[in-house]
Amino acid sequence: MHVLICDDDGATRFLTKRLLTRRAGCTFAECGDGAAALRLIGEQHFDLVLLDVEMPKVDGLEALKMIRSTPASSKLPVIMLSKERREEVVVQLVALGVSGYILKPMKPDRLLSAVEQVVGPPPMAPSVPSVPFPDLGPGASVPMALAAEPPLPPGDPIGQKPAGESETGYTEQAIQT
Repeated sequence: MHVLICDDDGATRFLTKRLLTRRAGCTFAECGDGAAALRLIGEQHFDLVLLDVEMPKVDGLEALKMIRSTPASSKLPVIMLSKERREEVVVQLVALGVSGYILKPMKPDRLLSAVEQVVGPPPMAPSVPSVPFPDLGPGASVPMALAAEPPLPPGDPIGQKPAGESETGYTEQAIQT
């Protein structure tokens, strides 16, 4: 899946790319304003656009209007990202045909869930190369990702994060939609 990330905050673009690359195998183009997003949409094929609401030059609302008014991109899935919580803004986005809306700071699970709801689950991950693992007997192998993992210390809680902290370090927030 080829995704355009348009956000004037470089950290948001970085974290979003990192998450979607690791979890969904996406490829990306990125930009920091709506004018650049419109140019890229005219030049490349995208399966999804992640678009910030508040940006310089052309904001996300104006960019979404232009995306929806252009026949070639009118059906392009667009998920808006924003700190904006005012109901009238969300209602306006829905009226413009937004595919999804995620409040910042984004939680990784909410982003992945929104992407899956809009474009479907990611395709199967490519097969992981294997390396020989002689302790299991002749011809046995184990995926390289497992073989390369360092052993966990005794009593290490696998997969646990500090309470209230997400993968990106943002704290959890309740969001009303």
